[in-house]
Amino acid sequence: MGRKRRHDDGDDDDQASAGKSDDGYTSSASDASDASRASHGSSGSGSSEDIVNVDFEYFDPAPIDFHAMKRMLVGSFGDDAEEFELSELVDLILEQSAVGSTVKMEDDADPYAFMSVIGLREHASKKVMQQLVAYLRRKDRSGKISAVLDGNTGLLLNERVINMPPQIVPPMLKMLTGEMKEAAEAGKPFDFEHLLLICPMFRE
Repeated sequence: MGRKRRHDDGDDDDQASAGKSDDGYTSSASDASDASRASHGSSGSGSSEDIVNVDFEYFDPAPIDFHAMKRMLVGSFGDDAEEFELSELVDLILEQSAVGSTVKMEDDADPYAFMSVIGLREHASKKVMQQLVAYLRRKDRSGKISAVLDGNTGLLLNERVINMPPQIVPPMLKMLTGEMKEAAEAGKPFDFEHLLLICPMFRE
């Protein structure tokens, strides 16, 4: 399994920062842990929040990540998850492990987040891609998404567990764009005209 880069969660401010170090890409972010708040609770209006410092590592997607990644996708699609062959979608992510990242504390642990991109045109014959395209066409009331679906479009997958700080996302996106560029320069089909991100929406 390829270890990529390190992410230290626990700086003194809430701004994500990034830079190059001798052993690769590093980034840092700070966030008061929601999980810690939930487990400790509030002891009064004057109590201070618990701060938890965590070291995260970035890895290439690997077969050991299969079930955790599928759980995140199921949670993202909610009640509609049964419409899709999500196992096949995870397999596609793992097959192109050079493009995309997972976030973990250890290499053999479940990922807390992942990001990847799948070419709609390249994998048009896959059942899950056909299901996703049909689903998006049904949801497209304006007709704008259908035009994107017919072009050279990549499906951007960005999932993380609840309470995972959002500061991990910008470094992952920067890594992904760099990997896509390298793959395209090597003749692989990652030179997309559009990126499509599916986001859940909740109504009262």
